Amino acid sequence: MLSPDGSVMIAAHKGDWRGHPENSLSGIQSAIDMGVEMVEIDVRKTSDGKIVLMHDPDVNRTTNGTGDVMNLTLAQIKALKLREGQGGSGAALTNETVPTLEEAMNLAKGKVLVNLDKCWDIRDDVWNVLVSTGTTAQGVFKSTASNTVVDSWLDSKSPRPLYQAVITDSDNNLSDLDALIAGATPDLYELVFESESSAVISSTTVNKIANAGRRVFVNTLWASLNAGHTDDMSVSNPDSGWGWVINRGGWFHSDRSPGTACRVSEFARAAGVRLGIQGYRRGGCERQRGEPQRTVHAERIRIRHLDGGRPVPLRV
Repeated sequence: MLSPDGSVMIAAHKGDWRGHPENSLSGIQSAIDMGVEMVEIDVRKTSDGKIVLMHDPDVNRTTNGTGDVMNLTLAQIKALKLREGQGGSGAALTNETVPTLEEAMNLAKGKVLVNLDKCWDIRDDVWNVLVSTGTTAQGVFKSTASNTVVDSWLDSKSPRPLYQAVITDSDNNLSDLDALIAGATPDLYELVFESESSAVISSTTVNKIANAGRRVFVNTLWASLNAGHTDDMSVSNPDSGWGWVINRGGWFHSDRSPGTACRVSEFARAAGVRLGIQGYRRGGCERQRGEPQRTVHAERIRIRHLDGGRPVPLRV
């Protein structure tokens, strides 16, 4: 949705995995350097109770090791090397190791919001890491859980965690929206829809979220998540891809972070839309040398209404 300064924001899927190993410290740093507002990472728990970054249940695809994360100790996982990009047997090994969540949050501290995927079942352990690293205002939890479950957990923590409610066609949980808005009051609503006619992305749904002063998050990775309005479509037809999402007030959760940040920046300028991408300049998609990284904090995830304090309806 719109940021407090009226701009669209971008989330980088698994960091900059096209230029670095997915879920790696170098990939997170690259995404930060690109200026994205949020980095998405996947977290899992080792056999000795440590939280590490890993998308799959096992380490097979992205490292030179084998076995499930839950059956390996942190020391065993740290002995492995990450493979380039999305990994696979043909991907070259790097000198990087699997990061812990503590390492990732310390790197991101004060620089970028962090979308915490696959962590709902271990949310208390993850929260403890955020507390110990001083990053409670940056980590964003998410799930499709009911308002009762979410509200109870958020109320049990101090400060109250940032939370992203996931509303999907497949989970058929749109009926929970009113309860969530009145109860748990999520900071973000991720809308997952297979067709443009889905009630999940209807003007009624989107404006309910906007009127509550919260953000819409649209995942542009693949067609089943966004009715075909993907990054790939946007490369050749930005009006039908990113433009469609912008008109729904959406964040971009992108799998093409380097290209997306630069192309969306160019597209938005041409369309007269301001972006929340940090530090991009008209002459090229890099922060100017010596320019400080802008501090990110919890309030950037909320909307500041610009119409006398009243919500501004989205164009749908």
